[in-house]
Amino acid sequence: MGIRRSWSLWLSSGCRVCPRYGVSFRPFLTYDTVEHFDTSLSLDKRRAWWDKFQYTASGGGWREQKLCSRLYSRLSHNPGTKAWVQQLPESVRRIWKQLLDRFYKELCRSTESPVERYLILKQESRETPRTFMWRFNAAATKANVDFHSTSGCHRHVNQFLKNLRDRKIQLTLQGRVYFTTYELEGVLNQVEEMEQGMRRKPANDAQFGRHKPQGIGPGVTTRGGYLRARFRLHQSCRP
Repeated sequence: MGIRRSWSLWLSSGCRVCPRYGVSFRPFLTYDTVEHFDTSLSLDKRRAWWDKFQYTASGGGWREQKLCSRLYSRLSHNPGTKAWVQQLPESVRRIWKQLLDRFYKELCRSTESPVERYLILKQESRETPRTFMWRFNAAATKANVDFHSTSGCHRHVNQFLKNLRDRKIQLTLQGRVYFTTYELEGVLNQVEEMEQGMRRKPANDAQFGRHKPQGIGPGVTTRGGYLRARFRLHQSCRP
């Protein structure tokens, strides 16, 4: 919180000048509002970290000296980035505009072409296949890869399956020609709904007292039933 003092002219029985005070509020920001910078993050997440840092700095009203010191503190927990800052000339470390330019060019800019990023893009560990498909389509758009024509969609889907982490989903989706990415999205949606139903069913059976510990009976999803359900979906995906 800061107090701002201004002067205004009041006219009454005589002329007099009296002070008037205004109060401005700024949010309280804890030390860990912005987490430490992690060089192992993907390029998109590093850029998201940088956007968060700038947003926090703007909300906190940080001045140039504090901006430089806060960025250094976020980088100093990693030996590599700490050494990178320390090797910069002092004139760069103390001038925010120069420091942020160096930081972004070194740690938030890709050295790969859009096509290379498209080809090596991988599904993240907690990312659903459908979410990865949206991100993969966005990378294709940036790389000017045609996936709207029939032949382009066929190549695009093959590359998508190659970059997919889930081997079971790969086997489920293979064996069909997709004419549009919307068809693929529909199948992925079916797969997600099926897997969510498989996870919910044992819990519901246990809640109503139908769950059998030995894994026998209609209330329990066995591995064989799960594989049969996947096989039926696989058959429905075939032309």
